[in-house]
Amino acid sequence: MPESLAPSRSQVALFSLAVTLVAFPNVRFGGGGVVILPEHIAIPIFLLLLLARRTVAPPARSRLAIAGVIFVIFWSLFTLASSVLVALDPPQSLRIMAWIASNILSSILVYSLRTLIPYSLNVITSLLMLVILVTLIGWAVAQSTRQINDFVEADYASLVFRLQGFFVEPNLYAAFLTLVAAMLYAWNKVVRPRLYWTFMGMGGFSIYLTFTRVAWVAFAVVLTASLLRTLRRRPLLLSVAVVGLVFVFVFATMGNQQGQDSRSGDPLFDATVGRITGLFNTAQGTGYTRVLTIESALSDLTTTGAWWTGFGLNGYSQVHDTGVTSWAAPYLPTLWIAIFYDGGIVAGVSFVIAVTLFWLASRRSRGTIFFASFVLLAGATNNVWFAFPWVLGAIVVGAASYVTATEPPGQKRAAHSRSFALTTP
Repeated sequence: MPESLAPSRSQVALFSLAVTLVAFPNVRFGGGGVVILPEHIAIPIFLLLLLARRTVAPPARSRLAIAGVIFVIFWSLFTLASSVLVALDPPQSLRIMAWIASNILSSILVYSLRTLIPYSLNVITSLLMLVILVTLIGWAVAQSTRQINDFVEADYASLVFRLQGFFVEPNLYAAFLTLVAAMLYAWNKVVRPRLYWTFMGMGGFSIYLTFTRVAWVAFAVVLTASLLRTLRRRPLLLSVAVVGLVFVFVFATMGNQQGQDSRSGDPLFDATVGRITGLFNTAQGTGYTRVLTIESALSDLTTTGAWWTGFGLNGYSQVHDTGVTSWAAPYLPTLWIAIFYDGGIVAGVSFVIAVTLFWLASRRSRGTIFFASFVLLAGATNNVWFAFPWVLGAIVVGAASYVTATEPPGQKRAAHSRSFALTTP
């Protein structure tokens, strides 16, 4: 394959900026029923870069990735049909459908611009670290003043501030940071080691402050894989790291079985212990609410015979005026149930096939951890309404098709080689 031409600095800067815009979904513009997010502004930037792509030769496309896009289109078309023909509030469903359509378009554009990815990842990581730093400062201010602000959510049950960054809720911010970490793991040979581990530290601490248990588990998988790869030649340090992670897992399991309820007087410490000891607890709290909501959704599909048609996008909130508990909103937070509830069985199966195909397309570039994290996180939150899983997924799949390219600027490599490999044995 011929060596690709290096992109200009302006191309790298624009691409990095556009990708970073997915970190601000709670910053909104517009009115009169029309809402524009920063991630929507990224689309014309991607289109502009695509028009200028003649300076960068694209690498080979993956047939599996193309097949995955086809099944995503199937999913969106069946869900669109349900939203138009079956939904109780079609305009609401169609507004969300428009968001999702823009997300799909963004992912296709990012994949089409995948040659820019290795040149931009260090810049993207640096920009995201600045975003994280701002949100951490916001959390510190809230913690010191005991006053809520735009970067945190008050958890009155545990008396702590949960970090939510520029997202609607802490769970989504935790999912975003975890998927970014998994994406960087797939592209680890491009990201500078010091930058990589700095992000892991800042991102990991931020994920902890969201108090999102499923994200703790998913990030622990990413961190363990990173440690195994980095410390494999240092068995002592590797053993200490693995033993520490195993201890946390055992502590969580034992605490859940024994129903520990310790109180130290420090809300942050008590919330941490409570989350860890209740890591797999579905008998109370949010885990219990999630189980009841899933049972309610499955009951709706069965009793009304709507398995084939679904109820339209965000159908659960239209069918139910109240949540399953006094503190729960009428919202179906589990993506793997929502895809069937919203669009019917054909739509749901199409989405599952699409994710499977994207995973198969990304295995060469360590994409398994990204898609395993996505599957786990999607069990606790419906994040496909926003652009970040689509864009980050496109970057991960792009790593697999990009086998060799000109060395990115500033990346140190051996003098005898001008290329780098992104595949592993």
